[in-house]
Amino acid sequence: MGGLPTPLAVQAVASHPKAARTILIGTPEGLFRTTDGGEKWTAVTQGLGKVSITGLAIHLQDPQLVLAATAEGTIYKSQDGGQRWQQPK
Repeated sequence: MGGLPTPLAVQAVASHPKAARTILIGTPEGLFRTTDGGEKWTAVTQGLGKVSITGLAIHLQDPQLVLAATAEGTIYKSQDGGQRWQQPK
């Protein structure tokens, strides 16, 4: 599980509905993404920074649309499968 902080406290999990090896996890240290079923993880920070992610949702019909909630109550949206994030307007 390379790339994940230790110890790890997972607060949210979302798996891609059409690509089972793609998973997002929310932690107090931020958002992490794998595309190989968990062998390697990458921190996703573009537009998010290091925020505590407590909720995740991937749209079933359009998996490019992903929502993330922070511990502070802020919602972020990604329209590219979780690569880049912004607050919806």
